[in-house]
Amino acid sequence: MAKRVFFSFHYQDVIDFRANTVRNHWMTKSDREEAGFFDASVWEESEKKGDQALKRLINGALYNTSNTCVLVGSQTYLRPWVRYEIMKSFTRGNHLLGVHINCIKGKDQKLKALGPNPFPKTAK
Repeated sequence: MAKRVFFSFHYQDVIDFRANTVRNHWMTKSDREEAGFFDASVWEESEKKGDQALKRLINGALYNTSNTCVLVGSQTYLRPWVRYEIMKSFTRGNHLLGVHINCIKGKDQKLKALGPNPFPKTAK
């Protein structure tokens, strides 16, 4: 049974085609059930609506998901909305998975250096 997955990413990685390579993986399968996930992401263009509107949009997109996949690029760790999505996912009890995407060639056919881990450090 396919899981509903919320994808978190830095929008620049969409522009560079790295994030969508992962998110559109389902297109290589006969259907989304075979791919194993449904994409519940939201687009950053909604930032134009203000912080509260974006929080509501993210919270709504996380509804009915059980997994959050953070697509980790070079600058993902710096993005405040990615950190918000990680923390909301954690408090919801979603499974969290980070996938480094800089080994995927961008639209310029180049690779980028791995970015730092965007997941918060846990206390010991």
